[in-house]
Amino acid sequence: MTVAQGGRVRNILSYLGIGESNPPDIWFAQRAPLITDFKNWDLGDIWIDILLQKAYIMLGKTVSSGTWQSLSNNDVGAIGNAGGEVETDPVTAAFTIVGTATNGINVIGTPATHNLTIGLQSPYSDGNFRFANNFYVGLAPTGTGNLEITESDAAEVNASIVNTGTGDAFIQCIVAAAGGDAFSRYLIAAGQVWSAGLDHTDCHYKVSASPNPVVGLIDITPVGEITMPLQPAFLAYNAAPIINQTGNGNVAVVAFGTELFDIGVHFAANTFTAPILGTYRFEATVQMSALAGATSSTLILVTTSASYVLAAANPTACANAAGNFTIHGSALVAMAATNTAHITLQNIGAAGDTNTINGAAGPLITYFSGKLEC
Repeated sequence: MTVAQGGRVRNILSYLGIGESNPPDIWFAQRAPLITDFKNWDLGDIWIDILLQKAYIMLGKTVSSGTWQSLSNNDVGAIGNAGGEVETDPVTAAFTIVGTATNGINVIGTPATHNLTIGLQSPYSDGNFRFANNFYVGLAPTGTGNLEITESDAAEVNASIVNTGTGDAFIQCIVAAAGGDAFSRYLIAAGQVWSAGLDHTDCHYKVSASPNPVVGLIDITPVGEITMPLQPAFLAYNAAPIINQTGNGNVAVVAFGTELFDIGVHFAANTFTAPILGTYRFEATVQMSALAGATSSTLILVTTSASYVLAAANPTACANAAGNFTIHGSALVAMAATNTAHITLQNIGAAGDTNTINGAAGPLITYFSGKLEC
């Protein structure tokens, strides 16, 4: 019988104490050996899988099982350890490693809390890598149910999924039972935690500054509607008329004493205070009356860094039959954190500052709104 060519098999056989006077048997089959293939084989026997073109050598044998070692250069050797075995599935070309709890792998027959599966194993797809409980590369994991790649020095740590072909490459999070969220979590040493993923309560995709995506800073519905529930925004209005505000040149700070909403609580005392550097949009509508003699009306947005004319008109000429005139305008402005914004109104032409700024609880006729745009 011919032994495999080259010195590799001969060296292994010499190490096992098997000489040329007792050459190994060589078995050809269309599958890989199983741990149950042991009765008719002895240490040093060779198994050739002609289907996958791989070779194995028997390195261990008990009364109930055999241990086979791969000899293929492109194959990973699968050797059983104390208290466990190695299973090779010839149909799916996968192998499962099991062992004792001391080496982080459980014994066959115990709950599969540490099993490791690589390859085609139903119901997993080709090339899948499956684990339960802890599996880590580097330092010991910090918790249970973790897959960790740990680096203790200043080097970069990363995990890549690369498809060199034309197919997709993706990471998938699955929650099999109701009641759990599917998401990714990000944590830095400073203590800030972010998460992004699916909230099971409403099936919205959320980005959140919390360990779980419950309160979303960005909230996306399954049909593509996007909201930012915590984005700064406000609307305040004047609920009743205020007399003698302007008319003869007085610059009146328009009062908006009632808030309809104030997300982030950044509006107070008729003034909005920017919480962060950004671009803000403001809109203002003011209705006035008692306009006798007033020939000019100017609505102005006043910020810490600049003032913006929102609108200008002749109030007397534009007033309706009831003697009311409404002026409106908007502006997109850049603001730094802590910059403020408020609204002023200046009428001129009247004999005195006798013009009234109207107000009502509804419909709103004098109001001021703003939001962080970007």
